[in-house]
Amino acid sequence: MFLDGELTPQECSRTKTKEFLNLYVAHLTLEHPDLWPGSEAGARMMTYTRKNDGTGERLERLHEIARGS
Repeated sequence: MFLDGELTPQECSRTKTKEFLNLYVAHLTLEHPDLWPGSEAGARMMTYTRKNDGTGERLERLHEIARGS
């Protein structure tokens, strides 16, 4: 539904689950919400957050690997 030419919050975002297989830490399950700030801009912001504790631990390990720890 449009309101004064802008999208409503329900239309501006949706969350999907993405799964990745990483060489160093194996399986990562992340949530991926898309956020569109305006209907005509065409830009969107993408973020990834952990879906479960196991993925959180693997992300921390991947960060340690990237830092050289």
